[in-house]
Amino acid sequence: MLTEIRIEDAHAPLPRLLAPAQCSAGCGWSGNAGRCEWCKARARRTLTVSTTVFNRHDLLRELMESIAESEYRPDAVFIVDHAYDIPKLAEAVQGTVACQVTALTFSDPGCALCANWLMRNLPDDRIFVADDIRFTPEAIGLMAGTPGDYVCTDSDDPRWALHNSYACYLLRDSCVEKVGYFDETLSPQYLYFEDVDHRRRMALHDGVAVVKADGSYVLHRDGGSNTIRRYTKEQMDAHHGKFVRARSNYERKWGGGPGAETLTIPMEIA
Repeated sequence: MLTEIRIEDAHAPLPRLLAPAQCSAGCGWSGNAGRCEWCKARARRTLTVSTTVFNRHDLLRELMESIAESEYRPDAVFIVDHAYDIPKLAEAVQGTVACQVTALTFSDPGCALCANWLMRNLPDDRIFVADDIRFTPEAIGLMAGTPGDYVCTDSDDPRWALHNSYACYLLRDSCVEKVGYFDETLSPQYLYFEDVDHRRRMALHDGVAVVKADGSYVLHRDGGSNTIRRYTKEQMDAHHGKFVRARSNYERKWGGGPGAETLTIPMEIA
């Protein structure tokens, strides 16, 4: 079943949409540990998968089918609808997963803003995935079962290599507590360099556990930022201007572009 939530103010307080895991034996324990300390009953973590769709509803459907075929299935799927086309989205997800699917329509289309909203309003565990990913049946369970602050997929095998580790990852509250949220000032109302910035902040923090989930293979269909392959000329012109602005912001924040940073303490971006 597909439901829609419209979000006008992404920073307004909102109770988390799903409750954390609870002890199945009814002892009152709640949390994300593997077992209740007192009765030793197994408690499964709450697990969500979130993605964003712009103009690739055909690939989104393949993603949803791979989730439905997974050995370990999420409790809910959230889709940020940047196409603003709920009927087309409903068609893409129809007949796939059995769990609840929620379409999120933001008045502000910023990628960092939307990801931060999901982190604030969904409990652990949260998998974030691009719409051009296909999970192998074991991948979701292996990611969810791997300890760490930031869990990435297994891409040692070149057949399954990701173009960007932020195309599919699991990010826990413990990571947010250590390095914070994505920087919404780098690419306002757009989607560039917030992942590069987040990766750099994790690298500069000695206490962040970045862990690969061995055997968690995914297929990255288009790769990179290839939503733009389907852009019109007008969309490409607008995209280029926003990309240049975001890169300039990143260079000011870190004293250089990706791979050429000179600062370890970032500058504030006004």
